[in-house]
Amino acid sequence: MTSGIYNLISSIVIIDFWVKETNIYQQYLYRNKIGLNALTHRIRLEERFFPSEFGLRARYFISVQKPLGSKNIAKGNTYLSAYNELFVDLKEAKFDRNRLYAGLGIGINESIRVETGYMIQAQKNITRGQLQLIFVNNLPFKKQQKKI
Repeated sequence: MTSGIYNLISSIVIIDFWVKETNIYQQYLYRNKIGLNALTHRIRLEERFFPSEFGLRARYFISVQKPLGSKNIAKGNTYLSAYNELFVDLKEAKFDRNRLYAGLGIGINESIRVETGYMIQAQKNITRGQLQLIFVNNLPFKKQQKKI
């Protein structure tokens, strides 16, 4: 599966002021299973536009969801979730940041799940952690087959 997204972000760079950033990115997404574990790989190329600067960044993301006490992530089933995402600044060919996450989730129905966990983000000069609450809605574009 491939996709391209246009994304407008305003983010805090230094505590005293905001910097406007506009991103355009292309990505390749691949999903597979190893046993009961669901893996997702994503490779993303970002073009980053600032008021007086242009940046180019690559990102590699890998995640795994492991069902607990069931064979899949469905309504009422809990699961463990983990991911790692590496960011590399291509303009200067150097490390930008890394995100490492571990959490616990529950399936609400076949399309929706909620999870919470802790993410550690290591950047050039700072490492910080944060709690995350994640809501995932996989829109069911595939035609559902009737069960007999």
